[in-house]
Amino acid sequence: MRKYRKKREKRILTPLQTTEALEAIGEKFDKKKALFCYMIVLLTAVILGLLFEIHITFLILINIVYVCCVPQLLFNHSKSAYETKRFHDVNSYMSQMAQSFIYTQDVIESLKETATCFSSGLMTNTLSYAFEIIENGKMNIKQAEKDALSYIETSYSCEKLHNLHLFFISVQEIGGECQKEFKILENMRIAWQGVVESGRVKRYWERNIGACLYVLFLGVAIMMLHVMRNSNLDIMTLPATQVVDSILLIGFILYFVFMDNRLNKSLLVDPVLMTEEKAAAYYTYFEHYNAKTEWEKYRGITLLSVFAAAVVLYLSPSWMTLAFAICLIFVGCNIHTIIHIMAVNTMKKGGY
Repeated sequence: MRKYRKKREKRILTPLQTTEALEAIGEKFDKKKALFCYMIVLLTAVILGLLFEIHITFLILINIVYVCCVPQLLFNHSKSAYETKRFHDVNSYMSQMAQSFIYTQDVIESLKETATCFSSGLMTNTLSYAFEIIENGKMNIKQAEKDALSYIETSYSCEKLHNLHLFFISVQEIGGECQKEFKILENMRIAWQGVVESGRVKRYWERNIGACLYVLFLGVAIMMLHVMRNSNLDIMTLPATQVVDSILLIGFILYFVFMDNRLNKSLLVDPVLMTEEKAAAYYTYFEHYNAKTEWEKYRGITLLSVFAAAVVLYLSPSWMTLAFAICLIFVGCNIHTIIHIMAVNTMKKGGY
């Protein structure tokens, strides 16, 4: 089974590199959009800097970091839309090819019918070149068909396309009815589509909720700093405070870069599944799982959490430490349940 691996993408730091990267995915560098993005990012940096009363030296550094991140943010936005389009292209291609092949049982005829569903874009160009390969290989039409299908697989780097094409070639050579098999393939495609789309929506929510929490944290930090400013303890003039605040503000833009990097990854690469040996170990764990036995196994951790909670309350009795102590005891008493839930989630992510 062939494996398709995406090359590791470099971080984009200059407008020139952004232009080259966008051209590689068929996009053009929009100067107006880029200028607008630069203005928004700089305005955000300045406003946050003023709210935190950052010294001019640190504010300049923060602005430089924010400006350097703009090209990557621009590329991430375009790359995310590009990968979404590629996924929908492959999804539509697989569905249409399967439906056409049920009736024609001919690769070339199915490709022709599928090509009519795409009016423009990468899939249209890919299929056009695939037809050229078939046209140039008429002396050995079977090999030309395989080369054309292989070109489509390479263009999208998708293992599922390779498996589907192998099935087409086998059915075409052997013949026979294949409606039941294609129904199974269609159900698998729909399930795959649901998993990919739900995973993408989950990453969007993770980014947006995380950003909201970060903004809330910055708001609380601003209020605390201004309360201290109005009191006798003015820590905003301290170099250490300036450094910490600068790190917080730089982390804000880096957070978006990091999370958007997760969203611009290919949706067509099969996830790395758990090894059979590791899966067997988990199955053995589930087979012999007993809540009472597991609780006794981690009884030492439970006693340790109770002891730690008592020490914390003794050293610093307050409502905050009481809440922390309760949480600590709860985790200690339910550590076996937490480990069990983590094992279940690991198996699900591993495809079992």
